[in-house]
Amino acid sequence: MASNHIHDLGERMSSVKDEQLSIVLISQEIFGSDEYFTAAKALGSYMRCQVVSP
Repeated sequence: MASNHIHDLGERMSSVKDEQLSIVLISQEIFGSDEYFTAAKALGSYMRCQVVSP
């Protein structure tokens, strides 16, 4: 049952183009908490700032 849930989550993640949104969705899915949701958004923003586009 758990593996099916993980698989479904993975499929949904692969359809999300925005990496920041992926991080937020994963965080929400795992923790189900606004605190982690906010932390994930901040992490996503930080990570995006660290990436230098070619």
